[in-house]
Amino acid sequence: EKDEGSLEGSLTSNSQTSATRASIFTQTAKAPPKQDDVETMCDVKPYRNYTTVSTRHAGSISSISVCARKPLLATCSSDLTDSSVRIWNYRTRECVLHEYFEGLQNPNSVSVHPSGNELIVGFDDNVKVYHLCSEVMKQASQIQVKQMIHVFKMDEDGFVQDKLVMNQDSVSMVKYSPDGGMFAVVTGKFVQIFGTYGSQVTGQPQRINVLSGHAQAITNLQWTGDSLGLHTCDAGGAIYEWTASKPDRIRETLLGRVNISAVGSCLNGGCLAAT
Repeated sequence: EKDEGSLEGSLTSNSQTSATRASIFTQTAKAPPKQDDVETMCDVKPYRNYTTVSTRHAGSISSISVCARKPLLATCSSDLTDSSVRIWNYRTRECVLHEYFEGLQNPNSVSVHPSGNELIVGFDDNVKVYHLCSEVMKQASQIQVKQMIHVFKMDEDGFVQDKLVMNQDSVSMVKYSPDGGMFAVVTGKFVQIFGTYGSQVTGQPQRINVLSGHAQAITNLQWTGDSLGLHTCDAGGAIYEWTASKPDRIRETLLGRVNISAVGSCLNGGCLAAT
């Protein structure tokens, strides 16, 4: 009888303890943030000591770019629930600038200038250049990429041949060179190279070169450390090395039927890595 009484008392005590814990959990648990609270999330300090700020976009992040000389990074979301570009200070973990786009303007890619004063944003059919001011992102220029472009090829005799091609592919990637003097725009199988500071007449960025030769869509691009060349890879297993100012590739690596998603190189371009 003593054993039965002690067992019953133990069960009663455990049930009371469980009920107390459940009550405490119910009082301290917090509901997840609502969709309407996204605007104010930039002012909320992250939980614990996390350094990531990726959850503050309402939609999935489609591109990210880190500034070389300032503690800034840019992110964009092409999700229909978000469709925005945000500039973050990763030291203070705060959103310092943001821009929302309406209609069919969905940002696919972003790249921050090494100085931190300029940003390029790639959309489906155009590229926009923004000045990053203290309180606003101010659009400086817009470049149409879905249009007829001049593709240059060097023949066997060393002469450059000019061919007019219709570019119908959307922008998949934009990227500044390390020195900020140029930026590359990937559209399908082409890489369009632009001068950052534009012409003296119009002030608009001018197309310097068009790199062509990939059989499949380009999946990634990486500038060399000296800003004179770049590497590209595609979904068919090809890796090409280019000089930014010349039309023909200077080196190629063919890996067969391998979908390469990223490519990188050393500062001097002497070694290459791909995944």
